[in-house]
Amino acid sequence: MIRGLGLFLAMCCGLLAVEHKSVAISVSVKPEVVLSMEGGSSVRVKIRLSPSASAQLWIADSCTADGRAVHVVPQSGEYHIPISELSGNGSMACLISMLDGLSAEVPVSPKPGLPTTQISSEVRTVSSI
Repeated sequence: MIRGLGLFLAMCCGLLAVEHKSVAISVSVKPEVVLSMEGGSSVRVKIRLSPSASAQLWIADSCTADGRAVHVVPQSGEYHIPISELSGNGSMACLISMLDGLSAEVPVSPKPGLPTTQISSEVRTVSSI
């Protein structure tokens, strides 16, 4: 009986001495935007931004124009913005997020052969443990 008890205790101590290892996984979701027209009267913005970023949306013939007054998209989400609420004049709805490196444009009045949706994303390097 004492021998059985000794064997039992040895097994218990052996189980308690088992090494445990853990693994950490790092997941990163990159910024991305889908910009499209809805019925010619509003712009649909579906956007994923980093926590401290925002995006700017405006109307222009060239999306590289500086000094523009803009509609601010404050955070990630889906937005339906009437064209009448956007500043500027031109043929393109333009979006940029400088912090996240995103940009997209879509024709305000769809013309034959031009896309009515644009998807843009920034590729980022992620380090994992």
